[in-house]
Amino acid sequence: PNPTQEYLNYLDNQVLIVAQGRVKDLNALTMALALGYTFYDNYYVYGGLGALFPPLVKNCTLRTKERVLGVQKSGAHFLVYTTKKCYKGIKVIVNTTIFDTDFLTDKKLLQYYKKKRVFQPIQGACVIHAGIRLKDNFASHYQVIEQEKFPYTISNSMFVSFADLKDKQVSKDGVYPVTISIHTLITMWQLECKEEYEKRKRVLKEALLDSLCSNLEIEQEAIVFADIGTPLTFKRFAGRYSAGGIPTTQKNLKLSYPTFATPVEGFYHVGDTVFAGQGWPGVALGVKNLLKGIGE
Repeated sequence: PNPTQEYLNYLDNQVLIVAQGRVKDLNALTMALALGYTFYDNYYVYGGLGALFPPLVKNCTLRTKERVLGVQKSGAHFLVYTTKKCYKGIKVIVNTTIFDTDFLTDKKLLQYYKKKRVFQPIQGACVIHAGIRLKDNFASHYQVIEQEKFPYTISNSMFVSFADLKDKQVSKDGVYPVTISIHTLITMWQLECKEEYEKRKRVLKEALLDSLCSNLEIEQEAIVFADIGTPLTFKRFAGRYSAGGIPTTQKNLKLSYPTFATPVEGFYHVGDTVFAGQGWPGVALGVKNLLKGIGE
């Protein structure tokens, strides 16, 4: 009945990870789901996340290093234009964010996604990928909460993930991968001055690593390398600025939250920017909704 400020601070930062919003902006169900997220047993993949996908796609035909340039409805079919050829199909499922759909050339679809820009992403993430010589096994994940916000972010909390010492697939000469992520605003990194951009990266990287070492008692000398990425890095490699889904705030849920369905028959959308949101459970549920909706 009388929670401490420290506990409220923890709740705020915990739901921010999953729901992309803070306690005051969320409803009770959303908060319950967000707080229960850590009880799932899918928090670690041996061999790294890349090891998860080969079994999922073993019966699929994959086309990699081939960028989609346009999708157009043509009669009962869709034409998908890429950097290599044109494909023809009766159904198309996209997994971009709803904000990164400018490659579509169908006017009806462009109008639909233009209306969804009311959810335009504001938040992104900065992520450090580090290699650390670990002597002791840490827990898989930590949430480190400081008193003050980290520079060039909107959070006083960073999320840290450690490799397991038993996971020799990801270790190289005793160096294990560790990631640190934190919420930021995309606009904090959309700078015209490259020197200022590099300075902000350096300052934030040092602040996060200092916090990691002081809170988890890791020697600075144990850090073999550490690279930091910003929303601009995500855009370069993943084609999107945001690293999470649409904030599931009460305000956004009232604004016709996107689903798998679109106004064009045979064209569907999955991923973390449509219902049921981000993370493995949310994305998987979204795919199950799609399969049920199209009767397959």
